[in-house]
Amino acid sequence: APWVAVVGSRSATSYGTGAARYLARQLATAGAGVVSGMARGIDSAAHRGAIEAKGVTIGVIGAGLGYQMTARLQCLAREVMQSGCLVSPFNMRYPASRGTFPARNRVISGMSHACVVVEAGVKSGALVTSRFAEEQNRDVFAVPGDINRPTSAGTNDLIYDGARPVIGARRFIEDLAAAGVPVKLQNLGSAAQARGLGPVDAAVFEAVRSDTSFEDIHKSLAMPARDVLTSLSRLEVAGLIMRGAGLRFSRKHC
Repeated sequence: APWVAVVGSRSATSYGTGAARYLARQLATAGAGVVSGMARGIDSAAHRGAIEAKGVTIGVIGAGLGYQMTARLQCLAREVMQSGCLVSPFNMRYPASRGTFPARNRVISGMSHACVVVEAGVKSGALVTSRFAEEQNRDVFAVPGDINRPTSAGTNDLIYDGARPVIGARRFIEDLAAAGVPVKLQNLGSAAQARGLGPVDAAVFEAVRSDTSFEDIHKSLAMPARDVLTSLSRLEVAGLIMRGAGLRFSRKHC
């Protein structure tokens, strides 16, 4: 099976986590496994996106597999192990430290056919992963971000320096296929992609079914309530969804 690394900042914005979750869902739909580093922010969103699409995901941790995990990491680890596995480059009880993460990052890129950096500042460890990917002759992709946000400075720099920009999930997966990664394009073609939505609006649109409550939509997405409401308003203005009583939403065209 093809594997794609989806990595980025711990201090991610709602745009970043929404994009990571959506891209991971689409990768899983296309038959690709998602590899990431189990950290807060982009990594967690990527793992959960793959799980939501009933795909396979591998979590690479920066400590031994027997090292005492935080409660947050234990929760995510249980989710990941139900659809994939955890791996580590260290012996069982090796402790985590700043020095262990470069080795983790090298494993993430080395296991993958390609690497996409979703959101990263200029000092993010995700840029280390992208450098390892280049050394290992992997294709590197980056999601463009707001030029005024420090959280996107690293990804925008990657694109300036030659990384391939991710301007939509379908185009991204088509680019993977063109690079020789054996993804299944025929599995794509979701309603969101057919409408050319951006990553955040696409993720929200995918969460809307028939008579879906705002609470259910919000629970399924890793983004603040106000951002979900803003996206729902855009989708409503675009004529893609309709609002019912009690903040319930349905698609106009399924």
